[in-house]
Amino acid sequence: MIKISFLGDIICQMPFLKAAQNRNNDFYTAFAGLQGILSESDYVVANLETPIAGEDAGYSDELYSFNTPVAFLDGLKKVKVDLYTTANNHCLDRGVEGLKSTMKELEKRDMSYTGTSLSSNSSRFFVKQIGDIKCAFLSYTGYVNEDKWNKYGKQLSNNDLNLLIDIDKYIAYRADLRAKSISFYKLRKFLGGFMPKKWQRGIKDSVGIKVKATIDNEPLEEVKGQFLEQVREDIAQAKKNADIVFLLPHCGGQFNITPGKLSRELFEQLFLFGADAVIGNHAHTIQKCGLNNKRPYAFSLGNVSMSPSYPFQVKESLPEYGLIFHVYVEGKTIVKTSFSIIKATEEDDHYPIVRPIDELFAIIDSEGKRTIESDLNTIFMRIFEQEGKSFGIQKEYALTENK
Repeated sequence: MIKISFLGDIICQMPFLKAAQNRNNDFYTAFAGLQGILSESDYVVANLETPIAGEDAGYSDELYSFNTPVAFLDGLKKVKVDLYTTANNHCLDRGVEGLKSTMKELEKRDMSYTGTSLSSNSSRFFVKQIGDIKCAFLSYTGYVNEDKWNKYGKQLSNNDLNLLIDIDKYIAYRADLRAKSISFYKLRKFLGGFMPKKWQRGIKDSVGIKVKATIDNEPLEEVKGQFLEQVREDIAQAKKNADIVFLLPHCGGQFNITPGKLSRELFEQLFLFGADAVIGNHAHTIQKCGLNNKRPYAFSLGNVSMSPSYPFQVKESLPEYGLIFHVYVEGKTIVKTSFSIIKATEEDDHYPIVRPIDELFAIIDSEGKRTIESDLNTIFMRIFEQEGKSFGIQKEYALTENK
């Protein structure tokens, strides 16, 4: 039996970046606690949600725009991750050149990736022989940060970035909603005219405007454009070249604890197109997981390394937690799905340490144990979308078993 595991968003925000730089660019220690559990998998996939664009492009110093030193990749190289998805909303944070730099740095280190491409002739998906099973991994993003898309989107060639929907239509649809809307967006537009983003959050907090979850209720029909047809073609081609096809969409509402209308419609389409499993990211919180006609799905795996002290987050959504989603394959069929839960804690210098919750639970005090137990009840309710499911502290939780 082959075990393939999926991690959520690997991020390096300002607190992590500064702390790691002060520790002689040590990024590995943050993830070292995952080595044991990941070593039990035959193949591991994770979302790399930061450009590696070089020092000249400016390292992360804003709340919403990232760029991380190459030492971050050197740290990750030591972790048991075999494939990175690179199609996400932050991939253009340092422009098209930053995107290309990221791919080049990954290739220098022999780190596989999918979702973006350096060549128009490259495959739009990644195929890997894992034991006696051939698997295809298809990565797409349903969003790119609006200011970066408006600045760099037209510079992209056809095969540079895999898109789920029409980003221009999505931005226009949301702009229409905002025009009818609320003080948050009006203040953001006003502040954006003269103030760096890293200062804007403090101003909003001081006048009582907190970070809120984004609800992705846009109708798919209004924003899909021609891109879903390309996704259908990609899946059809992948099925000719692989036994199992994994779809890895980056979509959904940030910090939204339940999948919105757009995510649900997208996932349904991806299954209709022939995906064997759909495993999503972007919401920065754990969302519903389950089966669609015996095919596993996870709307959002949450985070691997979101800094607990990072100011742009919704604490109630529990962004310090994430899932490792395990898919077991036997005889070219998915036979079982399970998940492990991980949590990022922060040391005094804001350096995050990520551990499986069973290992963390064994070393914390009684107050910390009570917090985890309470948080797990909330997480189980989100995963199963029903109350009353609680399983205590375990290394791995069974989600489904297909017979």
